[in-house]
Amino acid sequence: MISSVYGVASLVSRGIEPLDIIDVMKGNGREWESISRFMLNVASQCMRLYHYDAAERVLNVILDLSRENGDRATEGDCLTKMGRLMWSEDRGADAVKCYSEAAAIYEELGDLLSLGSVHFHIGTILWLMDNLEEALKHSKQAYQTIHYVEKDGVLEILVRMGDILFGMQRYEEAYKQYREALKLSEELEDTKTKGICLWEVGTILERMGRLGEALESYLEAAKIKQDMHNRVGEPLCRIRAGKILLKLGKIGEALEQFNEAFTISRKDENQLGEAIALFHVGVSNVVLKNNQRVVEAFEKAIQIFEKGYTRVHLLVALNIYLDYLLSMGEKDRAEEISNKISRFKIEDSSEDASEQKRMVNERIEEMRKVLKAEN
Repeated sequence: MISSVYGVASLVSRGIEPLDIIDVMKGNGREWESISRFMLNVASQCMRLYHYDAAERVLNVILDLSRENGDRATEGDCLTKMGRLMWSEDRGADAVKCYSEAAAIYEELGDLLSLGSVHFHIGTILWLMDNLEEALKHSKQAYQTIHYVEKDGVLEILVRMGDILFGMQRYEEAYKQYREALKLSEELEDTKTKGICLWEVGTILERMGRLGEALESYLEAAKIKQDMHNRVGEPLCRIRAGKILLKLGKIGEALEQFNEAFTISRKDENQLGEAIALFHVGVSNVVLKNNQRVVEAFEKAIQIFEKGYTRVHLLVALNIYLDYLLSMGEKDRAEEISNKISRFKIEDSSEDASEQKRMVNERIEEMRKVLKAEN
């Protein structure tokens, strides 16, 4: 006897053929519509259990049967789940193909919500695959389809369009999208998305040189993260705010933000957050000429980064600390730090390694500009 979705998913994952299960269900008097809905849920359960081969076998059977039965709605839903499965297996091109076929069916059926949803998924996949022009096109199609029928549904799409435009360095347009998303998140009382939007708005304003506005955005985001007890997000917002304050020459206020980020991270045993905050505490104290605190903060931050958290942060910290040691005439320790830089430098010629090198150089230059301006 066929019982639960979980039970059938377990059977399929152990090698039982989906068609045999469907035959049993037919013998028990179940109609196709009931069978197809049940088996689609079985496929979803298989995916939740990471039994992707089993899920694919179920979906292929339902896809074939829905086509035989002329059931376009089930065919579209099956293709949508197949797209999700392909993406779960990092088969981006296959996922886009499945979603695109589903989109054609939903357009034919006039199912606007489902049509908008698959365009959003296509846009997201293409964005993550760095195909930004096509990602933007599908995201716009998702927005144009969904905003007519479901106000709540467009919020995530607006954020994604902002993400894509930011990646294309079309900052003014990205800013408008995030601002629109921010306004809608306030209307819907979606505090989590509001915090995300404030972070992104702050990032764009910073890129555009509007530092005062960026600072306000980061601090507001930090307050939301605090209220939501997000003990990872809040320190990151405070570090961003502190960096703005450094650029504005407000060193004492910057140090307050970095120390607060450090305290939160340490209390929550977030060592990466603790190390990033300590690095910026060190930078602040270079400006304040508090040499003992500079050494303590840099040495501790580097010690944590060396545990393997992130090569980018480690190399930035080592280079800025080296600058400081050389300026203070600490030749022996400077030589030791220089040797560490040689040992940890990024050698790989892959695209990811090139991006890491770019980030390291960009962040080193950013910190050097701040320190040069203050000195």
